[in-house]
Amino acid sequence: MYYLGDIIGYLLSECTIARARADSESLRIAELYASDSFLRHFPVPRFRTPTITIELPVAISKLELDGTADINHGKIDMARSRTAFFKILFDTMTSVNVKLPQKLMDSVRKELTREFDILKRSPEYVIDTKTLVKQLVSRTVQELRHALPGIEESVLQELTKRLGERCYRTFVRFRQLPPRLMVLATSQELREVGDTITRIHLTVSEEAVEWTVIESEGKSVDRLVPE
Repeated sequence: MYYLGDIIGYLLSECTIARARADSESLRIAELYASDSFLRHFPVPRFRTPTITIELPVAISKLELDGTADINHGKIDMARSRTAFFKILFDTMTSVNVKLPQKLMDSVRKELTREFDILKRSPEYVIDTKTLVKQLVSRTVQELRHALPGIEESVLQELTKRLGERCYRTFVRFRQLPPRLMVLATSQELREVGDTITRIHLTVSEEAVEWTVIESEGKSVDRLVPE
């Protein structure tokens, strides 16, 4: 059995490789034309496949569930996020030289744990990573202002920036995978299942990208942009 998404991904990958092989051959022929006094005046042949139609026969086997899938599949794993958040918070506070007595730190942790419990029951937060991070960082700054009345605003701004960036990069990886659809796809497997075959018709459109140099903040940056 195979994941349907993997099979479609492999097919698209093979289409991309085919285009790369064709371009490589066009380059070889271009060099051949350039070396010939007559051919060098002819246009170099280069083929493109703007549209590819694929018929993919499969037999649906099962929907792979992990016991947690629901209408909000793809949501953030809040338990892992909470553990990671406090580690990131302590590291970030150390990096900007913010120190709290253990008693105050325990109090801040208690309030932020309560905030996690509230957010865990709010579907809009467990789906939107940016909103979740923004809410947690905002509450953290609020608690630190209360615990350290004399803390400098510039320090809080730096902590907000670093904490937000690290939490977002981390939380995105904690999204739960959606249920996967498993199928039979090899010729032998399809012969065995008989007539219970699903035929998927894919129309793939080609869109090329090319390297270009873009000036960003006074520096030259290589980027891929649509052709």
